[in-house]
Amino acid sequence: MHDISLIDRTLTHMGRRQYRSKGRGTYWASEASVKFTNSFGEEEVAGKCLRAVYYRLKGVEQTNPPNAKSQVIFLMGNMIEDQVCEMWKQMGIWENNSVRWEDKDHNLSGEYDIILREGDRFYGVEVKSFYGYHANKQILGHFSGRGSNKQFIPGRPKDEHLMQAAIYAAHTRGELEGFKLFYVSRDNNQFQEFNIKVDDDLNIYINGNLETRFTMADVYARYAELKRYDENNIMPPRDFVYAPDDARVEQLHARGDISDSAFKKHQERKEAYTDFHCSYCSYKDKCLGPTSETTGHEATEIAMP
Repeated sequence: MHDISLIDRTLTHMGRRQYRSKGRGTYWASEASVKFTNSFGEEEVAGKCLRAVYYRLKGVEQTNPPNAKSQVIFLMGNMIEDQVCEMWKQMGIWENNSVRWEDKDHNLSGEYDIILREGDRFYGVEVKSFYGYHANKQILGHFSGRGSNKQFIPGRPKDEHLMQAAIYAAHTRGELEGFKLFYVSRDNNQFQEFNIKVDDDLNIYINGNLETRFTMADVYARYAELKRYDENNIMPPRDFVYAPDDARVEQLHARGDISDSAFKKHQERKEAYTDFHCSYCSYKDKCLGPTSETTGHEATEIAMP
């Protein structure tokens, strides 16, 4: 037994190459994205890069599949969801879990994590786990300012999670009261929850407060844009810049979008800042490599109405 490393065996198994089906498929709520004008007057994309989704739909092999660390994070997330689900069963409020659904109007499909019941009231729950300084700051909230100007900034969900829950809430209007995003912090053992609802005009609400940056109509518009690229076999442009220039990095740091430590490393040329959407993309090398502009399809942008 001493000659067997269970850690090595486990990591090798988790990092193994797996077969992935190819060909057309439906779009996923977890791949939602949206374009909006941010507070600086810039067009911003939140959520999944359309090019990455396009690669998946066309069956392109991943050049940067999730490594062992990512697999462990994914495993921990599933374990947390299972444990939370079991707890709610013991509380007597569990109704169902892993519920398959389909929205044929928008070619969307997926799976609701959990459906809970309070008397004759039903609502959905998406369980998410997170860790790290920035995630804790955003989701749990934080204090800003000093002295008499110090104030608490309430937490808010990650945009990709907000859109996912909003898609579910929109699809189940009239059936469920809405969806909760139930967060579990893995490094400080705290819970956070957000109530997500969508009205008949497709406005999104977080804890009863209107989301002012975008609506579900904007989210659906991005899926329509993806559909046009997909059906015409035209690769979308990149939504994010992998390695912004120094001026942009300085600008992002001044806005608080880049931490002091990351900015210092970039300035000292110890570690160049890179956009996390690209850094953790499973198709990074394909997208940035010499053959990035083709998957066997013409790489010309399609005109969007």
